[in-house]
This record gives sequence, C-alpha cells and structure tokens, in this order.
Amino acid sequence: SGEFINGGVWDAHKVVVHEKVWTITLDTFAVHTGKATVPFTRMRAPFVSKDNFRFNIERRNFFSPIADFFGRKSLSTGNPDFDQHFVINSTDEYKLKKFFSNETIRGLILGQKQFEIKIKDDEGGWPNKKLPSDVDILYFQASGIVKDTERLKLIFQLFTESLNQLVMIGSAYEKNPNISLR
Repeated sequence: SGEFINGGVWDAHKVVVHEKVWTITLDTFAVHTGKATVPFTRMRAPFVSKDNFRFNIERRNFFSPIADFFGRKSLSTGNPDFDQHFVINSTDEYKLKKFFSNETIRGLILGQKQFEIKIKDDEGGWPNKKLPSDVDILYFQASGIVKDTERLKLIFQLFTESLNQLVMIGSAYEKNPNISLR
C-alpha cells in the first residue's frame, strides 16, 4: 500500500510505496512549451547500481520510420515479437537481453500505451541536483495524467519486477539507496 503525500502549494502531490528496500514514487509534472503546458505522469525508484547498466525503451510511433531512415539504431532484446513494437537503446546489449528475458516485464511493457521507461544516472528533482555516483533511477514517464488505477497498479508491478530483475542479472544491489526524491 502507498502513502499519499500532499505537496502543498509549491510541490506536487505524490504517492510513495515502499517495496523491499526500494522507494517507488508516483507523481506528475508539467513541461511548458511556450504556448502550452503538457502534463506527464512519472514513476521513479532510486536503486544502488552495480555496473551502470542503462536502457531506454519507448513505443514506436508515427516518426519512428523517419528516425530509423536517418540512422537511429534500436537494439534487440532477443524477442522479435516484442522488439517490433519498440525503440530500444542500452549500454550493454547482453544485459539488455538478460533483463528482457523476464516474460512478466515484457508483458507489462506491451500493455502500456505511449510511454518511456529507462534507467537514468541523474535526477534533477533531488535536493542536491546530483545523485551519488552509485545510485541510478528506474524511470517511467507517460504523457497526460494517468488516473486509471488498474494501469497505475500495473506500472507499480512493472517497477517491482524490474527492480528484482536488475538484482537477478547483477546490475543492482538489494539495498536501500537512502535517497528521497522531491
């Protein structure tokens, strides 16, 4: 179960869930693009990294063939039926394949509409703006405000599975990073 934290006047409201040694934070933010403000829903979980493994995955869209034509590369997870739907990048293709060998993770990602999930090495919302060098963040972002509780539960499940899989493949320690995200 999660804890709702009222952000007050200046900070965003958020939901924080503690799963084993990790803290998963769900909140929203907005990007101002001059004339419009675009809202996003995000989920973040800092973890202690063993090897700086990173990946980024997003669903293919209307512009994907154009980007591919101009040389954008997408890596393979070793699952062609899965890969055809996504643009995937990583620092380590071997670890990427090990990570995505988890059928539950693939299924949970296939169930998402437009989104991006990645491992980041820094987070602008942390109080000191820079995370310790051994801490990375599992990061999910979707455009709009996700209010569908079933979808949110599936994203939390994706995070739980992903954090455990990162430990299984030797890319994360199962220890508390002692980081509180804003």
